[in-house]
Amino acid sequence: EKELYERCIMIVNLVQDKSLKLAQDAESKAFFYKMIADYYRYVAESSEGATLVEVRDGALKNYQES
Repeated sequence: EKELYERCIMIVNLVQDKSLKLAQDAESKAFFYKMIADYYRYVAESSEGATLVEVRDGALKNYQES
């Protein structure tokens, strides 16, 4: 669970910090927001407690953005 969390959050951070900033049109931005939300959701499937709340909220926010 810890390794899954760390790897998924690493990908989320990379997409937020690098890819999303380079997206120039609405379709590209939606793709990256959905990708971020999906990785949060992957972590949520095996999380509990505070971690579950964090990743659930991250998924919801990014799905709404997409």
